[in-house]
This record gives sequence, C-alpha cells and structure tokens, in this order.
Amino acid sequence: MPSGSAQLELKLSDLLALWWKNRVRIVQLALAGGVVAAALLLVAFLRRPSQQVAILDVRLHFTGVEKGEYPNGTPFSPQDIVATAVLQQVYDQNHLERFIKYNDFKSSFSVIENNQAIERLRRQYDVKLDDKRLSAVDRSAIEDEFEGKLKSMRTGEFNIVAMLGSGLTNWSRDLAGKVMNDVVNTWVVDSQGRGVFKFDLNVYSKNVVTDLEKYQDDYLVFIDRVRATITRVIRNIQSLEEISGARLVRVGERKISLGELEVALDDDLRFKIGALHTAIYTFGFYRNRPLAESYIEDQLFRLDLNDNAGRARVKVIDDALAGYGSSRQGSQRTEGPATQGGTSPGALLGGGTMIPQLGETFLNRVIELSSQNSDTAFRQELSRKTVSLGQDLVDVDRERRIYQRMKDAISDVNNQVRPNRAEVLKWVEEQLRLLVPSLKETLEYVQLANDEISARALQPSMVYSVVEPVRIENMTMISVFKLAALVAFAWCVYVGVVFVFLTIKLRSPADK
Repeated sequence: MPSGSAQLELKLSDLLALWWKNRVRIVQLALAGGVVAAALLLVAFLRRPSQQVAILDVRLHFTGVEKGEYPNGTPFSPQDIVATAVLQQVYDQNHLERFIKYNDFKSSFSVIENNQAIERLRRQYDVKLDDKRLSAVDRSAIEDEFEGKLKSMRTGEFNIVAMLGSGLTNWSRDLAGKVMNDVVNTWVVDSQGRGVFKFDLNVYSKNVVTDLEKYQDDYLVFIDRVRATITRVIRNIQSLEEISGARLVRVGERKISLGELEVALDDDLRFKIGALHTAIYTFGFYRNRPLAESYIEDQLFRLDLNDNAGRARVKVIDDALAGYGSSRQGSQRTEGPATQGGTSPGALLGGGTMIPQLGETFLNRVIELSSQNSDTAFRQELSRKTVSLGQDLVDVDRERRIYQRMKDAISDVNNQVRPNRAEVLKWVEEQLRLLVPSLKETLEYVQLANDEISARALQPSMVYSVVEPVRIENMTMISVFKLAALVAFAWCVYVGVVFVFLTIKLRSPADK
C-alpha cells in the first residue's frame, strides 16, 4: 500500500499535468479577466467619488495671535473665522441656497494651521512620546517642552478649507473665491463689532480740562492742576506710541505726530510751567495764600500716605519671597535625612506596608519637575511687583520734592515791592489763560491720532493678508493606488476560481 506522501505526489502531479494540458485555455481566461479588470479599473477611476475643495491661505497679523489671544486679551481660536454667525451672513449675502443647504454649508468649513515647521515638530515629539519606557513625570515634562516650542513657532498662518460640493459644475471658480474671501472679511467685521480688535486704552479727550477752564483757583493751585493733567496726557501718548505703526501717524492740518505732541507737552512742563513757577515764587503772586498753603499741605499728606503704603507693600512682597525661599529650603532639609536611613516613604503607610521604587531620587525628581515651572513663575511675579512698586515710589518722591519746594517758596515770600511787579503779574495771567486752550488743542490731536491709528490697524487688510489666492482642488475619496490594489486582488481571486473550476470539470472519471 503506497504511503500518504506518495499519494500526495501523485495527486499534485496529476493536477499539474491537467493544468499544463489546458494551459492555453487558462491563459485565455486569465487575459480575458485582466481585460475586464482593466475596464473596471478605468470605469471606477472615472466614476470614483470626489469632492470639490476650496482652499484659502491667510496670515493673521493682529497682536496676540501667536498667544491665542485677540488684542483686547479675549481668547482666540482659528475656528472663530468660520463661526456660525459668520457663515450665516456669507450664506445669505451670496444666496447660496441655490447650490447647497445651509447645514451642509456650515459643516463643510474648517481652519487648519499651515506651518511645516510645526508639523515637523509634532512628528518629532510623537516619536518621543511613543516611547513605552517613559514615566508619567517624563511624559509631562516632554509635553510641557512641546507646548513651549509650539507657542514660539506659531506664525499666524492658516488654511481655510471648504468642501464645496461633489462636482465641478456646482461652483464656479469666481463664486468659490468670493465666498472664501467673504468669510474672512465678515469675520473681521464681526470681530470689530464685538470689540476684540479694539486697543485696551483709555484715551483722554478735552473733557479732562473742562473744570480748569473756570480758572478760579489760586495761581499756584491752578498751575499745579495743569501740570498734573499734562503729565497724564504724556503718559497717554506714550501708551498710544506702543501700538505698532503709531509713531508714523500724522494728523490734523499741521500733520503732527505723537512724538511731536509729546515733545510740545514736555516743553510746556519744563519751560512754561517752570517759568510761571519761578515768577510766582519770586514775586509772591497768590490770589488766596491760605488756600494755596492748605492745598500744598494736603498734597504732601497724601504723598506721605502713598509712600508709606508703597513701602509697606514692598516689605510684604519681600517677606513673602523670603518666607517662600526658607520654607522650600527647610522642606528639602527635612526630606533628605528621612530617606537616607534606607526607609522608603511607603513604609510609613498601611502599617508598614512597603511601596517599592519610591526612593529619595524618584520623589525629589517628581517634586522638582512638578514645581519648577510654578516656582519660577511665582518668583518672577513677585519680582515684577517689587520693581513696579519701586518705580511708583520714585514718582512719589519726585512729587514730594515739587510740593516741598512750593511750601518753602510760600514760607520765604518777601513782601517788599519789587520793580516791574505789575508787568510780571500781567504776563503770568496771560500765560495761565493760554495753558488750557493749548492743552485742549493737544487733546484734540491725540483723539485724531487715536482714531487714525485704530482705523489703520483694524482694517481687514491690516488684520490679515492673503498668502495665496483661493485655489480649487478636486479631492478624491479613494486613491488610484487603492483602486488598483482592489482590482488586482479581484483578478487574483478570479484566476484562482478558474484553476479550481477547470480542475473539477476537466478531470476524467478515472482520475476521480
């Protein structure tokens, strides 16, 4: 009786002989199947599902976009550009109900950050985070590092993508381009209406000098109030100058810049106010000397209060910083010896139950990594507050010196009649009357400059720019490679079926 292997060889040889005998028919059937497969591939390629896509590349320029904020500090998300309110306006304005339902139109838009460097960074950190050996602490540190680098690499460049329809005949290129540009412009206008692009500045108007126009105070009191107002306006101008492009703006008939306004006000303080002070001190010009004395005493009292309060705030911050540092050093000294004895912190839990792998090195590393960022931020914030309070104290000391000089000048008044006293008094009164109208004119120029700066900085062309015009692409849902692979697989199955069919049909009864 032949063995099982001999029977198998006999059967395989019979099958090979049968296939070889009918090789012509098999090749013909295979070629026929190949022709049919190629035809099917062509038909599938021509009729494969596709989607018309419109893409607009834009770059946002407003302040704070790299931090994810609008200029007024409100959180910014790229999806704000395609918010429901924006798309509804665009849909209605362009009468798009002819082509697409609103719900489909709304769901077809998306915004994608367009930055190849960020994509490379993501791939780089994906590799790091895929490491299965990472501990939770290491993973958190890597994620924080990635977020820090990500913020520094953001350029504000985005792709606005719209899946417009399943056929090139649905949308013309001009209409698609208009719709995409309308979306961005409508978002800018809508955002301006909500005030997110407005600069968070309190720009003074001429209303701040309304009370000074009455000119009823003592000479010294009046001129000091004007001096304080001029100082506030100068600080206001300096805040405006920090806006990008503000120093280039010139307004009014005289085409005055913010820098020129600041210089003019500084000259008023140094020369006009200074000369008036000298004349008042020298000749003892006072409408109401008791009023002037009480005014100066009150200002000195308030400055003393501010000085004491400021120094107390500085001491509180210094004490907090010193206490925070000593507490951290104490905690580190406390933790050190406790772990040097070889006893794990887990030994103190659960009645002596040991928790493995929680030694001194691991715990110190967890504490260090988890508190490093918050510790640094806390110290920086305290230092920033200390510096700010120190600058305020410098200003307080400067003001005190001014009022102390006024007080000393009143005490040293010489009542003897000086030559030209009447002429000097007339000059003083004329100069005092000119101070307020001049300051009002300056405030009007500041308002004009603010309006011009806002108009320039908040125009759509200044909020964003188009990197690349709208382009229309026809995106297929199934790639050609996938279609070819699917057809090739079907052809292989077909050839296999041919072999099996011929084997069953052509085998002789004797073979069976």
